[in-house]
Amino acid sequence: HGLGSAIMSHTRLLSASFGYEWNPWWLVVLTLLAVWSVAELLFFIWFVIRLRDAQEQVEPLESTDAHRRVLLDQMLLHAGEYGILRQIEGWFDEFGPDVGQEDVSSLLAWAFFFKNMDDLDDKEREWVALVRRKFDEQFGLDHILAPGSTGAKLMRHTMDPVRAIHHPLLFYAIVHGAKIFTRCLLRSRGFRRSRHGDLHYWYFVPDDPYNCEEPLIFFHGIGIGLFQYIPLLLKLPTDRAQFLFELEWISMNPLAVVPTSDAYARWVVEVLAHHDVTRCTGMGHSFGSLPITWLLRWYPGLLSRCVLLDPVAMLLNLPDVCMNCLYRRPKTALGWFIRFVYARELGLAKTFMRQFFWTEHVLFPNMLPRDSSVILMGEDCLLPVDEIYAATKRHTELNVEVFSGLDHAGFLRMPSVVHAIVDHLRLDLDACGRSVSFNAGDR
Repeated sequence: HGLGSAIMSHTRLLSASFGYEWNPWWLVVLTLLAVWSVAELLFFIWFVIRLRDAQEQVEPLESTDAHRRVLLDQMLLHAGEYGILRQIEGWFDEFGPDVGQEDVSSLLAWAFFFKNMDDLDDKEREWVALVRRKFDEQFGLDHILAPGSTGAKLMRHTMDPVRAIHHPLLFYAIVHGAKIFTRCLLRSRGFRRSRHGDLHYWYFVPDDPYNCEEPLIFFHGIGIGLFQYIPLLLKLPTDRAQFLFELEWISMNPLAVVPTSDAYARWVVEVLAHHDVTRCTGMGHSFGSLPITWLLRWYPGLLSRCVLLDPVAMLLNLPDVCMNCLYRRPKTALGWFIRFVYARELGLAKTFMRQFFWTEHVLFPNMLPRDSSVILMGEDCLLPVDEIYAATKRHTELNVEVFSGLDHAGFLRMPSVVHAIVDHLRLDLDACGRSVSFNAGDR
């Protein structure tokens, strides 16, 4: 009581000194500000502790020799298009010395086993030697590179320190508010939210449940979950069942647990089986192309075709996505926004720098079902657009479209582009028969 009286007395004194009339609501406002300030301080302390704990390395899923051979075959195949050095030099500091032969061995030790070269066992060392030999036989790599190690700095995001920037509690409150708004909007559109294990999802049943159109499943990218995809979601065809799967660990939720790729894929299949869905069309944007890859790998008969928007999963053997997102100095305003608001957010930073294993997530064009579509933005600040375009173009059974002048996710602010994307969902429209529509110059 004495403290409250003292606060009120000092508040009255301050208000009088500045010529303001005392208002009792000021005490409420000041109290709320004090409580919020304490909460922000405690949240910052929690952030520091969690960031320290996040430095511990995470083991990837165990990979088989067969899977590694598939990856190697694809790397060698696509190296014929853009050169073997394109897959090597970008993983090293661009301002450091040229890459040496032993530096490549260190890269391969990390790329296939996520270890230091000294930590490999005999079998793993044999694999690294095999890959080195393949590179030299097909591309004369040892004649290009300097002998030994030059001290080139290798960028290994799963082993380098996790770098994150404190986002205030107010930031997460705003994010949560946006998610609540999205939930209200989806419910008003006839969607229902459900849960299976740790997986949350939305589903929509059309008026005619026996419609011959295949159900559509959608996976969002990094950011605020489904909120940023409202321009696209509102245009999706309502004559087919829809399933919108949430990826909470890439949705500005530092408390979310990151599932393994096989577990998440299994949950999705179990959800679809619960709704009697055995075949569907898959759509994913950016990071949302990763669950598509997992389903193609673990459940190859589920997806009849795919529509991929800005697919970060494609050609992850190239360094562009990881380097542009985590290491290189951004060159665009969007790049800076992604770096500091997204990539440095604690939950996303942990995902990218501890549980983003390219061997689990990589997607090559030959893995896609027939009539699938790959849609790119011509000025994407993250993806190797040229290489993805060229690699997909080689497969005449696939559709590829590039929209010039747009950066990553730029289609979300262009209604005409959203309509063109929705066209790719309908096999009976001429739009899905396009093999190429490219307006950003020759590539």
